[in-house]
Amino acid sequence: MHAQGGQRSAEAFQLLADRYQLAPLPVLDSHEMVDVAHPWGEPKRFLRVALPSTMGYRTGDHLAVLPRNPEPLVHRVAARFGLDPEATITLAAGRRGLPVGIPVSVRQLLAEFLELRFPPSALSVGRLVEHTRDDAERRELTRLAGLEREEFRRQVTAQERSVLDLLEQFPSCALPFEQYLDLLRPMRVRSYSISSSPLVSPHEADLMVSLLDEPHRAGVGTYTGVASEFLQRTEADDVLHGKVVRCQESFRLPDDASVPVILVCAGTGLAPFRAAVADRTVTPGGTLLLYFGCRHPDVDFLHRAELEAADAAGVVSLRATFSRAPQDGMRYVQHRIAREGREVWGLLERGAHVRVCGDGRHMAPDVRAAFRELRRDHAGGSEEDAVAWLHELMTSGRYVEDVWAG
Repeated sequence: MHAQGGQRSAEAFQLLADRYQLAPLPVLDSHEMVDVAHPWGEPKRFLRVALPSTMGYRTGDHLAVLPRNPEPLVHRVAARFGLDPEATITLAAGRRGLPVGIPVSVRQLLAEFLELRFPPSALSVGRLVEHTRDDAERRELTRLAGLEREEFRRQVTAQERSVLDLLEQFPSCALPFEQYLDLLRPMRVRSYSISSSPLVSPHEADLMVSLLDEPHRAGVGTYTGVASEFLQRTEADDVLHGKVVRCQESFRLPDDASVPVILVCAGTGLAPFRAAVADRTVTPGGTLLLYFGCRHPDVDFLHRAELEAADAAGVVSLRATFSRAPQDGMRYVQHRIAREGREVWGLLERGAHVRVCGDGRHMAPDVRAAFRELRRDHAGGSEEDAVAWLHELMTSGRYVEDVWAG
């Protein structure tokens, strides 16, 4: 590794763009969608990007975007290794995805090419042991490296402890910078559901991005999502790099627009369903129910005016629920589905399809439970019968989820 004074290398960045087949996407609009001054308001960014003429998309597709590590994190790493972020280095070797043989600044290498927050493996922790001088620190790192898989997951991976976190916790570890790079994964793209309709905006794509910013699971400081933080800082006239990623075909709405559809989402899970509603403003169809959950109608009711206008026009039947302002005890979407069970069951008996998008840790399982309860209430049978019924809906493509774990 050779170091000298340096600047950002377009040649090095092009390696990333070529690796993931990314195109430049000029940002046309970027603004906050939520009243973040309110105690219940958590940042959610609206982004609109221009697509190249060769990049088309369909409703339900995702946009994969290449993020960048935040400056404070980059400086933490540079400081830990005593490096000047402006110094230029040339890697003589490295894993696929790194700019080997191309002069690149320390800042650019750390910001653009590496997953600085990715948790280490037990083998990686073992590598730290080899370079740790303090006996007590060596013993603790040895203990971590020797944990059984599930216990290692609980104490390290699930705690979102990065290699950097361990290096800061065990300061006597003199791991060389080149070996630190070997323990990291190359930066990867993140995918977000496109919230615009190609029938309305074929050369533009809209995104809705929630900022992941929460107390660190290890109990020290906060944990902020790399991509969501990067997009939160993105402004109009910036340029992102990304590509369209097709969604699973079964998640798209039925080709026959007369088939009833029940859409269920919360927060930014609204994205693909906003696009579906926009489609229906151009090409009308049959019954479209949209169950949407947020905290409060005056705080984070995303695209409220647009959705209420579509509801008033008969394009969609909007069924909103508010966890901090419940109506008739309905705090979450599953509560309203249960309350309106007779109507929902009637649509299912007519062959309705169900699409669910959003949080896969809490919301999606609760919605599944609500539909199983509908089956028991309206068709009888045991819980096992309801499980089998829902499984059949899923395998036949009538009940499809596009969810993520928070």
